[in-house]
Amino acid sequence: MARNTFGNGLIAWLFEFLIDLAGLIIVWATKILARMSWWLLRKAVTHPRTSLAAGILGGAVYLVGWEIVVGILGVLVLSGSVWKAADRAAFDRWVGDWLVSWHRKWWVYRRTWNRVMARCGLTVDVDGERHVPKLTGVKQGKYWDKLTIGIEVGQEPDDYLGAAQKLRHAFQAVRADVRELAPASVVVNLMHKDPFRHEVVEAAAMPASTADIDWDRIPLGLTEHLERWTTPMRGGHLAVCGGTNSGKGSIVGNILRGLAPAIADGTVVTVAAEVPGRNSRPDPRTAGREVQPG
Repeated sequence: MARNTFGNGLIAWLFEFLIDLAGLIIVWATKILARMSWWLLRKAVTHPRTSLAAGILGGAVYLVGWEIVVGILGVLVLSGSVWKAADRAAFDRWVGDWLVSWHRKWWVYRRTWNRVMARCGLTVDVDGERHVPKLTGVKQGKYWDKLTIGIEVGQEPDDYLGAAQKLRHAFQAVRADVRELAPASVVVNLMHKDPFRHEVVEAAAMPASTADIDWDRIPLGLTEHLERWTTPMRGGHLAVCGGTNSGKGSIVGNILRGLAPAIADGTVVTVAAEVPGRNSRPDPRTAGREVQPG
């Protein structure tokens, strides 16, 4: 009788344990499913184009089968290759630039974002939880990528300015600059290709007359963002410095072109002076002769 009682109690305990374990598994699976559903819903809302494309692809596979879908994709890839070979400019304008933009946005930035933020020291740890700055926007350009970042509480724009070179190397960019966009938001600009290795900067256009000169905006050329670069001629001083063959002369040349009509009619007088250097030689006609002012 005692043995039967023990056996019945063991069976009852085992049954109750399995019921409790099943309940825990169901609760755990429900939480995981709810989190995944919320994650998918959030991604579908915040990335409508990707969600629509995935939905269309999944629907096509369900309706016509994966074999036909793969065949259609193969035809599209082959047609794109022919188009690219025949007219590269048109292909890049309509398809190529979009593909590069999509690749850089998802593969270069969003895929590695959390890891890069952690290794560059831009995360905030509070009570054992790691808070990662949010990448709220990515705008790709031909030469620059603009990353809009929502900074975490406890951070300031100077934190990102100090980590600019780390971010540049992390994303394999040529240059990086940081500026504050709004409270709790910064913009990190990353140059992924030097524009001046691929773009021809034309000489500044000469005004038709002195009256057409904008004295506050004499054109010098283009900035590294390929925006118009100007300088005022009224008030202050302008100094140009740079290494050998860096293009200093083009700045002076563009200033002269911008002032050409005023120089021609005598409104502006240009004065050039040679600065003595290691390679300069004294003029034998004036050597040892004192120069009097006036």
